[in-house]
Amino acid sequence: LHVQQELPSDKPYHQYVIEHFSDGIQVTGLAYVPFGDGPFPVILVLHGYTPPADYFRGFDAALLAETYALNGYAAIMPDYRGYMNTAGGPNPMRIPYAIDVLNLIGVLDMLDVLDEERVGVIGHSMGGGVATYIMVLAEEVDAVVLYGSLSADQAVNFDYVDEVWSHYWMLYTASIYGSPETHPDLYAAISPVNYLDWVNMPVQIHHGDADAVVPVEWSRDLAGR
Repeated sequence: LHVQQELPSDKPYHQYVIEHFSDGIQVTGLAYVPFGDGPFPVILVLHGYTPPADYFRGFDAALLAETYALNGYAAIMPDYRGYMNTAGGPNPMRIPYAIDVLNLIGVLDMLDVLDEERVGVIGHSMGGGVATYIMVLAEEVDAVVLYGSLSADQAVNFDYVDEVWSHYWMLYTASIYGSPETHPDLYAAISPVNYLDWVNMPVQIHHGDADAVVPVEWSRDLAGR
């Protein structure tokens, strides 16, 4: 993990473009870091979906990150692989994005200004789905917040994307990995909802009941479980 450059800013915190490597792939991101020596507790702010061609650093995350930076936290917004002209490759059910975030958490100690012993994660929409993997896999994370999150059940996500967003993309996914109908055990195995006994940190779930994009029932179901 290292700083590529510091961006010019009139804000009362530093703005850095950072990068780390995940599966040998360069992954970039934006960091808001308070003035001072630190080390500062870290909040990873995970953005939701937009096509890579429409993405810009801080998309869907900068307002939250600024709030954290103004209150003494270092806020890091990873771009994920395939964004900002980085390499992508196959991306089944967005799981490689979770790998990118896990690898980022693993190298936070490389920057002295970051306190790798105090780490929180907040994810919105697709980023919430990524955060559900962090929730069950990253014991070192102190708290997780899900905000309008995708389902923690990948079969539910598959069926919803197929029906509502992109039948073509799910046909393509099924042609390689199978579908929940043809491979139910596989989709169960890759679903964080089936590993909730691994959760070791407090989890907070937010979801607007007028959300017309991601069904609030998914968050209610997870909260109940």
